[in-house]
Amino acid sequence: MAKTMTELMALFPNNPTILDAVIKTEDHIARQAQQGGKIMVSVSGGSDSDIMLDMFERIGYPDGLVYYAWFDTGMEYQATKRHLVYLEQRYGITIHRHRPKLTVAQACKRYGVPFFTKNDSEFISRLQRHGFNFSSDICDNGYKGDESYWNEKSRTSVSHAAGLKEFLQTFPPDFSISPKCCDYAKKRVSAMVIKQIGATLKCVGMRKSESGIRSIMLKSCFSEGKNGEADNFRPIFWFTDADKAEYEKFCEIRHSDCYTKWGFSRTGCACCPFGSGFEEELEFVRREEPSLYNLANKVFGQSYEYTRRYRQFKEALKRERRRKRANQSIDNSYEIIKEDENNDLDKKLRMDGEASKIGGRT
Repeated sequence: MAKTMTELMALFPNNPTILDAVIKTEDHIARQAQQGGKIMVSVSGGSDSDIMLDMFERIGYPDGLVYYAWFDTGMEYQATKRHLVYLEQRYGITIHRHRPKLTVAQACKRYGVPFFTKNDSEFISRLQRHGFNFSSDICDNGYKGDESYWNEKSRTSVSHAAGLKEFLQTFPPDFSISPKCCDYAKKRVSAMVIKQIGATLKCVGMRKSESGIRSIMLKSCFSEGKNGEADNFRPIFWFTDADKAEYEKFCEIRHSDCYTKWGFSRTGCACCPFGSGFEEELEFVRREEPSLYNLANKVFGQSYEYTRRYRQFKEALKRERRRKRANQSIDNSYEIIKEDENNDLDKKLRMDGEASKIGGRT
């Protein structure tokens, strides 16, 4: 039985951003039900996903309309798997598990490992495929994307990260870099499931306030599907960290052990090199899930080492630049002092000259 708007609003915090998200989600559910559609809700086991799932369950939906899907990348925490069972028991739902044709480990072996960010990995992979000489200062290989990434100064080019271009020039990668593990272990299997179940709307727990390239590229909580593909809806897209905390408290959201016991701020593929805190994550996993720790080092080891070298290089570069600025400041100060001394000497000579003229007249 559908809830009245008053009944619905009482189930959520009295927060404009949250209530707006609830209204939009309820509207999408109603529209899909009327049109005979199907909604695939991508459940990751992460904290944002937890909130999205809770929102769907509080709003309610006709039987058979919503299909909860979880994609096993092959690099998953046991804590996440336990949490999926908890979610099923709490809400009385089924979360369908799907495994890709190529796991993260298999995709990394075939195409290369991820490094630094997804965007950087994609463009570095293209440069490698096109035989680019990384020691070059300018890229003019005729590929517009390559040239833009290497030559321009923007938030999506190599210049976005301090010292990254200089590092790649000094220490070109001697192993294959690629973000295709994400493509095969997540995107392709998601597209396959959408096709299998006939989904017309895909929902993901993504927030714009998260860092990363998607915060730059996405401008709305909704994206219309192209060429007959399912539309994309991001119910909590506009949630800030404060909105999220308020929702969690009011709705008594419980996250996985990754958050509650280990203190993670977010989760994805376990120990992914894209995470800036992968070193800390590795240390937790070493203690809590040693078999996963060994697998992560086997799959991502080259990327870990390359990232460590980049971080050391970047710090050394910063120190050198600070030293040069300090020396330049000293040189500038010396020039100012010398100029002042010369001015004083000129002034004294002029005064002595004037005194000599006056003495000569007396």
